[in-house]
Amino acid sequence: MDNLTPSGMLDSFEHGMPDFAPDCKYESPRDKIEWTLAEAAKMAEPHIGTQDYEWESEEVSASSKDGQDIFKEIVFLLQVEQMQTVSSMDQFTQTMSAAMMNHQKQVEKHHSKQLELLRRIATMHNADEGWPLLASGVVESVDIASNDVAFASPKSASHWCNVVRHSIASEPRTSKNPNGQKDSAVHRAYQKAQSVTLNQNPGEVAILMTLEKVGLDKMGYKSKALNIMSRSKGCRDALFECMSKRRMKLYWLEFIVEHSLFKLIIVGVIMANALCIAAESGFAVGNSFDSFDSRAAGGTEVSHTPPWLESADYVFFAIYLAELLARGLGHEGALIVGPEWRWNIFDITVVVLAGVELVLEGVASPTVVRLLRLLKISRS
Repeated sequence: MDNLTPSGMLDSFEHGMPDFAPDCKYESPRDKIEWTLAEAAKMAEPHIGTQDYEWESEEVSASSKDGQDIFKEIVFLLQVEQMQTVSSMDQFTQTMSAAMMNHQKQVEKHHSKQLELLRRIATMHNADEGWPLLASGVVESVDIASNDVAFASPKSASHWCNVVRHSIASEPRTSKNPNGQKDSAVHRAYQKAQSVTLNQNPGEVAILMTLEKVGLDKMGYKSKALNIMSRSKGCRDALFECMSKRRMKLYWLEFIVEHSLFKLIIVGVIMANALCIAAESGFAVGNSFDSFDSRAAGGTEVSHTPPWLESADYVFFAIYLAELLARGLGHEGALIVGPEWRWNIFDITVVVLAGVELVLEGVASPTVVRLLRLLKISRS
């Protein structure tokens, strides 16, 4: 470098970061002075016991002015080295950012090609007749990928392209035409693939593939199945729209039934019902033994169950029924088609069974049905 003075270096920095040679050495334009970094640092040592700092330059064979200039040049060179470090780090960051962006583009491109291949696989009706068409699509996609790959890999794109061609060439051909024309199997597979568009939903594609496997696609069941699916989908959509419409708009009741305090009260009711069921079961066991002994002695059945415990079932049934009615009025049709429709159906089932249990209580004692009420605690 021709100009390494502080003023010259600063002028060069105004036009951008200079390209420093890694092995360059600084040569002072003045008389060569032999000094070391320790000697330069020692020049800045202050005198102990004085308030004013005096710079020592006795060990260096130069004037005080030359020592100050050398110190400034050392500080300047330290700044230059620091700038070099920052410049190198900046260049490294830019290179890594460009490489990451390139890698992301490559991954997105190959991912889209994989999705295209998966769509082609989904459109195949018969696996045996569809493989030749699928293989040709794979070769075409691999050819496209081989022209766009720009990064190094253990196996290149041309390698995998040759592997695919070799595997396809090694498969047995079903064609009976010696001239190499397209056989009827490939043509039929192509027509079947065209009949199933990519706009069909996965349910329709699954039904078509099922009909193809069982051999019912040639008997007119394909169009009937699709017609039934389209009609059922329309009915489901109409039912969902009708049930989701709010008519009474009791939002305050919906707020109450969804409040945490209301759910906590229901949990307390369920726990109290569990205690009553346990107590009633204990009395029922005692009544069974006492009734057996009484009948053996020629007497009648004995019951020690308290009357209030028998009436508790009606109270709990009324509470569960009121909760269900409150939820039904608050959510309206969303009780059946809402996000928690499974739990709501379970609550309806529990309430209906509880009502049937109370009706049949005089005929039988279906106490097992009462245990279903305890499962409501998992919902609350």
